[in-house]
Amino acid sequence: METRFEAGAATLYRVDARTGATSPLYDPAVLEAALVALPEMEVEAARTASRNASSLRFDDSDRRALVDIKGDLYAYDFVSRRAARVTAAPAERRTNATLSPDGSHVAFVLKNDLYIVPVGWSTGAVAVPRRITADGSPKIFNGRLDWVYEEELYGRGATTSYRWSADSKRLAFLRLDDTAVSMISIADELPRIPTVEEFPYPKSGDPNPKASLGIVSVAEKNGATVWTDLGAYPEADRLIVRFGFAPDSARVVVQVQNRTQTFLHLLYADAVTGKTTKILEETSPAWVDILDEPRFLADGSFLWRSARTGFRHLYRYDAKGVLRGAVTKGDWDVSELLAVDEPGRVVVFAGNQTGATQLQVFQSKMDGTGGDSPKRITVRDGTHDVAFDPSGALFLDRWNDLNDPTQLRLHSGTDGAEIRPLGANLLPITTRRGYKLSEPQLLTIKARDGYPLDALILKPADFSPIKKYPVIYCLYGGPSSPMVEDKWGTVSLWHQYLAQQGCIVFMCDNRSASGKGVKNVWSVYKNLGESETRDITDAIGYLKTLPYADTSRVGVYGWSYGGFLVEYLLTHTNLFQVGVAGAGVADWRLYDTIYTERYMDTPQANPDGYRNTSPINAASKLDGKLLVLHGTLDDNVHLQNTVQLIDALQRAGKPFDMMVYPRSRHGISDPALSRHMRTLLTNYLLDNLRSKP
Repeated sequence: METRFEAGAATLYRVDARTGATSPLYDPAVLEAALVALPEMEVEAARTASRNASSLRFDDSDRRALVDIKGDLYAYDFVSRRAARVTAAPAERRTNATLSPDGSHVAFVLKNDLYIVPVGWSTGAVAVPRRITADGSPKIFNGRLDWVYEEELYGRGATTSYRWSADSKRLAFLRLDDTAVSMISIADELPRIPTVEEFPYPKSGDPNPKASLGIVSVAEKNGATVWTDLGAYPEADRLIVRFGFAPDSARVVVQVQNRTQTFLHLLYADAVTGKTTKILEETSPAWVDILDEPRFLADGSFLWRSARTGFRHLYRYDAKGVLRGAVTKGDWDVSELLAVDEPGRVVVFAGNQTGATQLQVFQSKMDGTGGDSPKRITVRDGTHDVAFDPSGALFLDRWNDLNDPTQLRLHSGTDGAEIRPLGANLLPITTRRGYKLSEPQLLTIKARDGYPLDALILKPADFSPIKKYPVIYCLYGGPSSPMVEDKWGTVSLWHQYLAQQGCIVFMCDNRSASGKGVKNVWSVYKNLGESETRDITDAIGYLKTLPYADTSRVGVYGWSYGGFLVEYLLTHTNLFQVGVAGAGVADWRLYDTIYTERYMDTPQANPDGYRNTSPINAASKLDGKLLVLHGTLDDNVHLQNTVQLIDALQRAGKPFDMMVYPRSRHGISDPALSRHMRTLLTNYLLDNLRSKP
């Protein structure tokens, strides 16, 4: 499917993968006619909706879609060419609306309560929605995630917390009770009378949302919700981190963790009774990451990705949850299971077996034969973002590397052979004319214990080995979040500008940020900042061996976790002459439970760790010039972090600089404010690193 934007409207086309032949996915005039035929439909509203494909919310089959017209939901079937009005209360603000797999019902959330309504395809009648829950409130969430579950467990932007069964007969949904969770207030000071936004946000050590998982029958209009039996996991110590129906629709597959995430249990819950059975357990010396849902096969067995060895690999289980063996193995990571050829007993996956800075696609036998040396089916070095068609016969490969922007090609799913290019792109960076750009270099630095740290260096375009250049160290450094990748965008035009201004731009992934197995990430356990600082110190030690790097003039910049590290480095080392910290966590007691306790345990159990990792507690040791940046409406890392840090700096008599950005969240997205922020931090770094006359 392809989207084209023309004259302010989006049009969808069906594209033949092999030939490239295109045809409209649907006829807007037919959709308009189907909508106009409905009672009380305004012609202009129908015309606008039918001609703007971006307003259509397709189901997983792309056969049907929902569309919101003036506050009400309508459904359309592209095969039968029929439309139906689903709701008739335009003043109600519904969210998270989806069609059931068979198109017979729609579910949605209204004021944090879950509803189901049948679609009147044949009758044309608008049914009264069935209210599944009745306790929704600002602190009770049914079918919709609260802040911390969305941000830390299910993924930013993924707010829907209900799932349809494949046969469309049941829904499973999360109920999150935030009654005991503290409310956080953030203020917009721009109006004459400031407005205040409040939402539940659990800070480390404080109560979490209480999570329950309900199952409801679509057919039983007055049927009670069946609650899954999670009595073995106390509410105060329970996280429901994944759930969904098994292919047979008779079971709900649930993943449960304790609040500090030291274990993960995979459970089956009977869809009729709610009775649960534990299928497998994951543990580790530190914490257990959430990786995937099980990939079920036709015989009821399943594939499971686990980091139990310290590296993420695929394992095969039978239908009863008995381990049959490892599919892949070695000191490298499987990052995603992409496709399964069941007749051929072959799995296809993305991984970094050829090196941590790259992402390639491989094939391996399901029985584990040769699992330590899988067959690579992507050819070019760099990063491959691959999507298979449902049959596994074809895949789209979005490839790029440090010097080449993304190119799109169609490949055979069997052997990876290229079928045809789909999207050419710009020439490589080294051949582009009219731009004074530098070519980045990847390298490996040995830490004090011999661990290989992935690094990148960008020299000025007019580099001379007899000159000395200041260094700007750009970092993020958070767990399992590498910056050094053979990938387009790793080096931005801003980095190129810094190099044009006569600076060396440097990146180096500390071991906990690298993609070299979670066993290396565990080095930060209960002491965020300490292990990272050792590796960063060793990276600076490498720079000292370069005759052209002036290590008396080194600056550092980071945002979010990177902002925390900048504040930590400037209060725990004397390595940097200047630092810019954006939206950094200044004390881990101020950040949310689920992220923080995964790495730090609770403040009650690890008071020394929290105390020692806080830049606030080390404010009197600030060494170097510091600029702190923050958005006033940051709902992720609250402005409170920066306020408490600057209070400590002031009381310690330490000079610093600060800039806040009104109405900005965790990122500075307003174009004018973003331009101001980028200009400020650039000039701050350059002005403080230039040679003194």
